[in-house]
Amino acid sequence: MKSFQAISFLKIFCSGKEIRTKEPHTLREAIEDQTCPDLDLFDQCSTECRLGYLDCLAACDSNTCDDQCRLGFKDCENSCPCGENCPSGCNRCDHPLCPERAHFLVFNYDINDAFIIGEGGATSNPRPTISAPTNDFTMNSVFALLRGELHIFGGSSDENKIAKLDGCEFVELSARLGFNVSYESSALAIDEESKVLICFEDDPAQNSKGTICEIYDGVEIKFSHSTSFTHILGKLGFYNGLPTTVGSTGKDGYRKTETLGSDGWFSLPDHPKTIYGHTLTGLPSEELVLASGYDLDTYTWTKQAWILKDDVWSSLDDLQKSVYRGSAILAGSSIFIFAGFGPFYDYSIQRVDFDGSVITGNDIIGKQTDNFAVPVLFLTTFDYCVSY
Repeated sequence: MKSFQAISFLKIFCSGKEIRTKEPHTLREAIEDQTCPDLDLFDQCSTECRLGYLDCLAACDSNTCDDQCRLGFKDCENSCPCGENCPSGCNRCDHPLCPERAHFLVFNYDINDAFIIGEGGATSNPRPTISAPTNDFTMNSVFALLRGELHIFGGSSDENKIAKLDGCEFVELSARLGFNVSYESSALAIDEESKVLICFEDDPAQNSKGTICEIYDGVEIKFSHSTSFTHILGKLGFYNGLPTTVGSTGKDGYRKTETLGSDGWFSLPDHPKTIYGHTLTGLPSEELVLASGYDLDTYTWTKQAWILKDDVWSSLDDLQKSVYRGSAILAGSSIFIFAGFGPFYDYSIQRVDFDGSVITGNDIIGKQTDNFAVPVLFLTTFDYCVSY
């Protein structure tokens, strides 16, 4: 292809001086005979890389610029669909030329360690830059969307705080939670994200433990119905359009499933296992998926997944890795499960694909760097708060 054939020299005029430089090597010839399905996107991407290379040379003010520009061109082209970092084209490639994919902004214990990972497993480089009042601002917090904005509740820095992500900065709000909230609690956006349900206090000063719920509407906190059973580490998720919780670390809540109606919480069939520290995710089909956690019946971290459908619990295919005190988020028809304070020092990030209520795929798309209870997750773009 003529536009990508090497020529002997480029002539760039910069600051009145002619700079002569060799054409940078391109990957096009190396991948010509490959079966990559997106060579047209590679050509488009490579052209953009080349234009960036020329702009880089035009801005040179020293003899070292040429080498730096060549390295930049190489990195740029390697990231293209069909390049070295994306040999299968747009499959599992999060390049902006590829069709739009889900990307997740992930907060763990230190705000400076936030990262973005795409549904195919590619991570942003550099990392996003997010500011907060303290480095541990998101540590052990629970989270939910309120009118499309990420809100966090409680956590190690202040178990009664409410804050939101405003652009690239976490801002603490004036409203305060009425009970202590930590990784043992849970939060769920309700009423089309106009409110957030926050449940399951971890407060020795309270007469009860793991039953209290509050609702935040963006302005004030109001008390909601309390559950009949304790649900510490029982999580919240949607079943048939209603907030639902399953299990607990407390004996009275073992296996108990409750759902919130207009008149309060009512019981559904018990879960078959004594599990806590799992994830709960409502599917578009309105079934509820419980994944992994700690199985107190066998004293092991389990890889099992279960689905609540038509008020009956049924087993699904196992996950590839067990997860304990992790977080899950739904994107399209896939659940993305992020390892928490997990077993055996395995920090896998897993993607579970569904067709209706049937698992059709289960892949490990990446790993976290350490144990982090309930990572805070936000569905966003690949370049959210990223400065190149």
